[in-house]
Amino acid sequence: MRSGGSSSFTKKKEDYKKQLTIQLLFSILFANPTNKGGLMKLKEHMTFGRSLSIISRHGQMYLDRELKSLRVRSGQIPILRLLGVKDGISQERIGNFFRLDKGTIAKTIRPLINEGYITREKNPQDRRAYQVFLTQKGRNIIPDLKNAVITWTNILTADFTEEEKEMAHNLLSRMSDNAHEYLKNQSSEKDERG
Repeated sequence: MRSGGSSSFTKKKEDYKKQLTIQLLFSILFANPTNKGGLMKLKEHMTFGRSLSIISRHGQMYLDRELKSLRVRSGQIPILRLLGVKDGISQERIGNFFRLDKGTIAKTIRPLINEGYITREKNPQDRRAYQVFLTQKGRNIIPDLKNAVITWTNILTADFTEEEKEMAHNLLSRMSDNAHEYLKNQSSEKDERG
């Protein structure tokens, strides 16, 4: 009987914490913007991650809409464009290039195979590995993919100078590298611990 009372108390405590969190969020979001505790405080929460997330989501929406008739999704574009430059690359090297795991690569290329844009063949030198090739149908859509990506990039950088565009690209590349290195190091530290 005692354990039932304890779990009831814990649930009430968790509910109370949730209510406080919701009240805090509402007070931040709907307070008077000139009030020091109001929307001005919200700017402190506008991080790089939030901005990158918004850009990524809007980019996916834009590209998915633009390429709907081709039945290509935004996440498949980089792979198709890479194959346009380096046809016959191994599935593993595609994953390494984009820093994606094997399962994600497999799920991403499966619809492209079904649509007839690419083929996947066993590597004659290593029967455990697969090579990925563009079909003629895949080659035919590369210019459309490139144009869609260029248009989106131009939308994002509409009021940027050439110097600002280059700087933004360099900074985003460095951030990407930093994120990858950090997680790679965390993973190896975790493996060492146990």
